[in-house]
Amino acid sequence: MKNYAVRLNRGQDVKNSILKFVKENDMSAAVMISSVGSLSKVCFRLPVQEGKKIEVFTLEEEMEIISINGRVSANGHAHLHISICDRKGCVFGGHLLDGCIVRTTLEIVILDLEDKRFITEVDDETGFDELVIKKVLD
Repeated sequence: MKNYAVRLNRGQDVKNSILKFVKENDMSAAVMISSVGSLSKVCFRLPVQEGKKIEVFTLEEEMEIISINGRVSANGHAHLHISICDRKGCVFGGHLLDGCIVRTTLEIVILDLEDKRFITEVDDETGFDELVIKKVLD
């Protein structure tokens, strides 16, 4: 296992920056370990209800990141969730989308499980791209 620390700066898109960092470092099974920072804009998908339209939550104000959890697959597919709090201390969260913009800084620690390869494939039962874990042979 390898660990990486990365700092994102004001104005950077969180998801796109994470995907770029994972690709540049040739990670095959990246897992978010820690994240702390702030956002000026957040976009996330709310839980999908069967038969309902996808709902996206967008907010533009100063927010603190409570956590970013999830993983990035070798094929570049990310399944990341974010929890944030607003200036009143209200907590919101969901599936991280493009458009979350760093306000001041974002410090992230990423673990690469070098003996694994994460890929995603459409699951016949769920209809969604789901994680498939492969063991990397030496």
